[in-house]
Amino acid sequence: MKIQIPELTHLQYAILLTLADGKTLSGEEIRLRIRQFGANFNAEPKFYQLMSRMEKSDLLVGEYTDRKTNPRQVRERKYKQTDKGTKAVNISFEFYHYIPPMF
Repeated sequence: MKIQIPELTHLQYAILLTLADGKTLSGEEIRLRIRQFGANFNAEPKFYQLMSRMEKSDLLVGEYTDRKTNPRQVRERKYKQTDKGTKAVNISFEFYHYIPPMF
């Protein structure tokens, strides 16, 4: 069995794992979930720069939605994993969970 070395960083892997199974989540929801992996973004711009790079790499797609909060309406970006993102997660999973045969 030939194992590929993943192209994802640990943080990209964690983000894409939160979007597994076709989930669509806001940036805020993703940040809350990846804290379980020990990731902590003190500055939101860094997080959204990473998300933008992941979109440009076709690992995920983002779309603005309107959300009503009292007393105003807020636009938030929701993200979803692409087929390329799913493939990248699978390659990373296989790599990190591979147990080489013993000699």
